Amino acid sequence: MRKLFLLILFCLPAYLTQAQSSFYTTQQVQRVDLYFSFSNWDYRMDTMKMGYGGYLAADSIRINGISYDSVGVKYKGNSSYDSSYAKNPMHIKIDK
Repeated sequence: MRKLFLLILFCLPAYLTQAQSSFYTTQQVQRVDLYFSFSNWDYRMDTMKMGYGGYLAADSIRINGISYDSVGVKYKGNSSYDSSYAKNPMHIKIDK
């Protein structure tokens, strides 16, 4: 059992690196769709950014057609964020 655990421990970083390098490629545009059950998600995220900066719970996220639940989203950046911008950078945690 210990040998199996060590094997997984050594192979996991290589698998994660491969998954990241295949997602961030210049040959393909990735599609990421966030779903919220409320319509004022932008106002809530602006409020959280100005307050304690936690994650806002989204209903789900779909990445290239594969859906995940338990998603947390927050605005990121200090110099790149502005509440008057139509687009702001986001930080997404899928296991939140």
